[in-house]
Amino acid sequence: MRAHARSLAVSHARTIFGTHGSPLIARLNDNARVLQDINIVLSHASEQGKQLTPAAEWLIDNYYLMDMQIQTIKVELPVGYYRDLPKLVDGAFSGLPRVFEIAWALVAHTDSHISTETIREFLETYQQTQPLLIRELWAVPINMRIVLIENLRRISQKISDDLKAREKADTLVDALTENGGANGPQTMQVLARVETPMLSRAFLVQFAHRLRGHDPQKDPAFLWLDGVLQEKGTDLETIVHEEMQEQGALNATIRNIINSIRLMTTTDWNDLVEDVSLVSRTLAAHGEFSGMDLTTRHLYCRAVEKLAKGSQFSECDIASLAVAKAQNARIEQSAEPRRADPGYYLIAEGRPTLEKELRFRAPLRVQVGRICRQLGITGYSIAVTLLTLLLLSGFLSLMNGYLPGRAFLLLLVLGFIPASDAVVSGMNRFLM
Repeated sequence: MRAHARSLAVSHARTIFGTHGSPLIARLNDNARVLQDINIVLSHASEQGKQLTPAAEWLIDNYYLMDMQIQTIKVELPVGYYRDLPKLVDGAFSGLPRVFEIAWALVAHTDSHISTETIREFLETYQQTQPLLIRELWAVPINMRIVLIENLRRISQKISDDLKAREKADTLVDALTENGGANGPQTMQVLARVETPMLSRAFLVQFAHRLRGHDPQKDPAFLWLDGVLQEKGTDLETIVHEEMQEQGALNATIRNIINSIRLMTTTDWNDLVEDVSLVSRTLAAHGEFSGMDLTTRHLYCRAVEKLAKGSQFSECDIASLAVAKAQNARIEQSAEPRRADPGYYLIAEGRPTLEKELRFRAPLRVQVGRICRQLGITGYSIAVTLLTLLLLSGFLSLMNGYLPGRAFLLLLVLGFIPASDAVVSGMNRFLM
């Protein structure tokens, strides 16, 4: 796994940002539709008393969990968040987030049996070659659930196909019985119409199961089955053994998927992300960071993430620069004690100086927010008054030709309060 993490990191050297839409959500919706259809088919088969494999029963019993996870992922992976994740340029996963291929590798190489220790070691080894962004680390559990659900769709499709194949085998045996039994004169005519190249192993095993008690040396159906097996280069004992092995593997995989999804929902990702985050480790090298509460630590990391998005520096470089400034201030005896903490430069008065060194370009939304904070309550009151007058003027201008001057002024005064209520609601929503 460590060797694969290193090779995967090397192959992820080229990434891009942006791209419109969210292919992951489109894939998730398609997987949700397929899983729902298969669950309906298996549930109906169970209600009719048909024999189901253990893997099919696992799926029916835990489908509610899968559906709940699908709905949760749609909420936790909005388009804006997806757009900010680095996308791969080359390879089979081109155009998808690189963290998605990381999740795919973890699931594929563990047969969907995920543990927090495996995730931690894989991410730590990967980042020895290619550092991951903070938002990528937080996207790991979401992408792993997406991959697990995609893997569940593949297993479920196999379970459904095998069920249909066994039903076809039952239908064929029933048709032979209706035509005088397996030794009836029309047996070979019925069997001749079967397209043998398309027959699956599940079909052949079920067909042989239904022929139990028949003489394999004289029964035409058994002789036909033996001929089909010879065409495929196998025998009955071999395909029965292979079918049992495959059913056991499917059962183990679907159990691993369900248990891993449960693990994804119960794990405290705050601790795991901080353990593998290079930014957190850099800030933790400064003594005070590790002793801060979780909210403050997240505030520091969030500030590093925003600064990196608006500059040409990496998150690790920015964290190192903030720590270096704090250490320099600690050495200077005359420096204010607050300057000896990286947070002074990340979220407090030292932020403008750090932004200037980084040549930080704040997004328009951030710039508007800063202007609003600088203007304070005075700017807020002026904006509410001007917008209220503008709103009233717009409505009253439509009636200007029908109202005398005094009536116009009276409506302007009387309408100020209800109009200002609407403006205040809109203003508060915009500012928040």
